[in-house]
This record gives sequence, C-alpha cells and structure tokens, in this order.
Amino acid sequence: MTNSSDTTTETTLSAARWQTWHEDGLPENLATRLRATGVYSEAAIETVTGLAGELEALLEHHAPLRAIDYFLAEPTLWAERLDRWASLQVLERLSQLSGPGLRRPRWEAPSRNLRRRTFTEVESGLVRHSALGSVVRCASVGALDTGLASGELNRFRGSAVLWDETGTVCAVMTPGTERESSFGYPVAAPRRLEVAVWARASLTRLADGAPSDSLLLYGGRSSDPGKVQSSILMVVRKALVRAGLGKDPTVTPLSVRNTAGRRVYDEHGLEAAAAFLGHQDLMSVAREIGIRDHLPARQR
Repeated sequence: MTNSSDTTTETTLSAARWQTWHEDGLPENLATRLRATGVYSEAAIETVTGLAGELEALLEHHAPLRAIDYFLAEPTLWAERLDRWASLQVLERLSQLSGPGLRRPRWEAPSRNLRRRTFTEVESGLVRHSALGSVVRCASVGALDTGLASGELNRFRGSAVLWDETGTVCAVMTPGTERESSFGYPVAAPRRLEVAVWARASLTRLADGAPSDSLLLYGGRSSDPGKVQSSILMVVRKALVRAGLGKDPTVTPLSVRNTAGRRVYDEHGLEAAAAFLGHQDLMSVAREIGIRDHLPARQR
C-alpha cells in the first residue's frame, strides 16, 4: 500500500504540463492513436482511455499534483495501481504529456514470494511501445512475446523463420533448449510459434537476406552462448527501462514471455500454455505464468 505523501514524493512531473494537458482536454482520437501504434490490445486501449477520462475529471476539481495524487492512490488492488501508473506512461509516450518522466510510486507487491510477475495488458502495450524505434529492440522483445525461451534466443537463426505469401515472417520454428536455465526454467521443446503481429515487420527486416546460419538477434563478435543470451536480454531490459519498469524488482525481461504464456492460458487453458512455452511440467508452467496458487487440485 502507498499513501498520498509517498506518491507525491515519488512522482516527478511539471505541474505546468499537466495544466496544459487539462486545458487542451482529452483528445477524442486517443483510442485511434493507440490503435495506430499497433502494440496495444483492445483491452489495454479501453483501460487507458477510461483512466484518462477519470484523470481529466480529477483535473477539473484539483490542482495538477493533487489530481495525480488522488488518481494513483484511488485503487486498492495492486493490478489496478499498475494500470494507472502505466496509463500515465502511455499518455506521456504519445506526447499527450511532455516533460520530465514519471517515476513509479513505491507500491508493495501483493506477495513477498513474487520474484517475477506477468504484466497487465496496459503494461504489455507500454513495453512494446517502448521497443519501437529500434529494429533489434523490437525483434528481441517480439521474440519473447512470441514465446521463445531465454535459452532459445542465442540459437535463433535465419533458418528458423517461416514466411507467408507476402514475404513477411509469420512464424518461427524454435530450436528448443538443451538444459534447464540458470534461472530455474525447465527445458523447452522445439515447436512452431506464430510471431506476434506487432513484431513481424522488425523480424522480417532482420531475416530478409540473412544467411540461414546467422543469429538474428545478435550482431556481436562473441561466440559464447551465455554472453550472446545476456546481450539479447540486455536489449530487452533497455525497453523495460524506457517503459519505466527497470527498477521494479518483480519484473525481468522474461516477464514478456511469461505474460504471453499467461495470455494463452487465459484463452485456452493450462495445457495450451504448456505447449506454447514448450514445457511438459504443468507446475513449471503455472509458476512461470503466475497461477500456481490458483491451480485446481487435480492439476497440482
């Protein structure tokens, strides 16, 4: 939980820019602008536009800093707090807000055992949005969003991509992993994965004309698999930092992949999520996507 003084202290922003935003009003085409980026789900767009309207209403009755204070302190559920903070970041990234960045208030995680978590839909879109502007960054974040394991990133070569009739990368044949990772993730089996739609253009640019044996996500000189993997994950971490999530102790680059797995679970169930992630152990899958405490007894 946080209190208003913590929020005011930890949120740095220019009161003038918020006042300017309030006077200009919420743009009627906010949802259109979000869709135009190609990285936000409809659920995320609905959440951001709804919260932006709530913030605008607060600004009609309170000074900018006080309005932000009330806006961030309103919800009691942790996920709702994350969405409110992320929505402010989204508005800032759209240049609806400009000026010094926003720092995340000190919110305690709902569980002390939560070492890595999945993202909310708004956060997922924000991370993708933060990856835009760099082909390699988009492709690296997109590879995890597609479902590749960390141990597959350093073996992801030109021969792994599949093309559609328009000459765009549409799917990949993952190489699988040979052993359990140092992070405790189990072996991932080779499998076919549909590339996340928002990342197809960047992967196509990297794969177009690349030799079949060349690494798509790494252009350095090292041949050490560990260094190659670390380098790719560092690129993803830069996107997390750009999204304002770099100092969140419950977030890692693999949160991108875990969130994608959680999305498959929500739509198709645990076995589908296991197939997507390449794992056979359902408990390992549940742990990765953050549902271990909610598994039916027969699946534990």
